[in-house]
Amino acid sequence: MSDTVQQNIQLKIQPKMPAVLAGFDSKVTILCELVGPSMPVDLPERSPLHLAVVLDKSGSMSGRPLDEAKRCAVQMVEKLSDTDQVSIIEYDNTINTLVPLQPISQNKQAILRKIQSIQSGGSTNLFGGWDAGRKQLVPYVADNVLSRVLLLSDGQANIGLQSPDEILPHCQQALEQGVSTSTYGLGRNFNEDLMVEMANNGGGSTYYGETADDLAEPFAEEFDMLNALCAKNIFFSIQSEGHQVKVLNSQLLKVEEAVRTSDLSYASKVWVAYEISVPKELSGDGDGTEVDLGKLHVRYTDLDGETHELLQTIQLPSLNPVAFAAVLENEEVTQLVNELKASDLQVQASRYARQGDWTQVQRLLDEAKVLAQSNPWVVGVVETLEQLAAQRDQIMFQKEALYSSRSISAKLRSSQAYSTNLGDDDVLPSFLRRKTRAGTKRS
Repeated sequence: MSDTVQQNIQLKIQPKMPAVLAGFDSKVTILCELVGPSMPVDLPERSPLHLAVVLDKSGSMSGRPLDEAKRCAVQMVEKLSDTDQVSIIEYDNTINTLVPLQPISQNKQAILRKIQSIQSGGSTNLFGGWDAGRKQLVPYVADNVLSRVLLLSDGQANIGLQSPDEILPHCQQALEQGVSTSTYGLGRNFNEDLMVEMANNGGGSTYYGETADDLAEPFAEEFDMLNALCAKNIFFSIQSEGHQVKVLNSQLLKVEEAVRTSDLSYASKVWVAYEISVPKELSGDGDGTEVDLGKLHVRYTDLDGETHELLQTIQLPSLNPVAFAAVLENEEVTQLVNELKASDLQVQASRYARQGDWTQVQRLLDEAKVLAQSNPWVVGVVETLEQLAAQRDQIMFQKEALYSSRSISAKLRSSQAYSTNLGDDDVLPSFLRRKTRAGTKRS
């Protein structure tokens, strides 16, 4: 990774209000962003990828679902470079490593034939399949290699370890060892809570498709994102004396005193919104003197394995009530905070849908729609959820609410301002485009 790329990764801090209100207990909202450089005309040579593609071949995958999953795996393998390595694992109630981790360069056709040979079988040992993928990758972890398990399932884990409490610590441990996890859920029957949390705890991405054909888009998105990465292992934290600090992105992974974001690609940004409580005794005298709110610490690793640390003091002037009333909100920060509030309302609505309380579901969606009234993306998400609520489709409502919420709260964003016209996203890299329905192909 060139020094130029690292020099062009920028840390940006924006407050919602550009001052602290003197003489009162208050809360200050801060948007913190790590911004990647622009997408180069020709991408520089990236780090090698080590991928373990783990495919569910349980009986419910029989027919078109398995055919489409195999097609996605084939497309992924065909895009890999000669410096990349891949392993293919199939699982039902048993685990079979079809292709041990090996270079693409001399074995591509044989690997593709192995994928095409997969036939549907029995039950779903989801953890066993994931763990086999992890075991293929861990011995070959290196600082300049990106190692990731890509796990696909259409069903509930019913063999081996099954509960999140049992499985998630293993995903965190694998991440600490240098192996991340992305998950792909298919259809109506997979456990969305487990699949989303495996990706959250495993430092990867999470997607679902209502049909097998819908999975082609996220598989392509995953590859495009890995191909454009410029930083990984990104942690944000704020150290503050006398102030309580709250992370507003509720779906980011908490790691001790820090939060971990997704990896950073060219033309994108990762971001964390914080709420800092300011007691009146620390709010200043209202004369414009700077109030120290803490220090933002960001740590990331470049693709050669070198760690970089950025430190920035957060200070705002103290203003009396009259002067404070005259300052303007930062509209960008306000919109992002409203998106996070709408995201949290979606998660709450999902819980009420599980209980069959559609009155509460609609109340929460109404609140989310008000928050997002000037944001066509989030309005579109809420309208999709309203359609599912009207159909009383509990299963798909829960999935759509959870995946759309995570996309709002934790997904990479374009480093440039989005257009209000979602159709304009077509010119962006696939992993930066917005969708109003998470489980279907973007129209």
